[in-house]
Amino acid sequence: MGSLIWFYANLEQRDPRRAAADLDWLMDAANWSPMRKSHLDRLLGDASLGQAVSRPLRKTCCLYKELPHFDTCTFCPQPN
Repeated sequence: MGSLIWFYANLEQRDPRRAAADLDWLMDAANWSPMRKSHLDRLLGDASLGQAVSRPLRKTCCLYKELPHFDTCTFCPQPN
């Protein structure tokens, strides 16, 4: 999903109408059948594409912090 967000953030700068049309389609839950929801919409929430590529959007922990001798990753939603 991150690559898709990055792609559309760049496309938005070059061709905003195309990016908006594609994103409208991607955000529509009906187009994600049989999953019943747009995972892109869930990931982005109310963040703009610019915000999405400039800050972490991770929703779950990667558990990197559970490995011996490693600390929490910089994108962890549960840093403690």
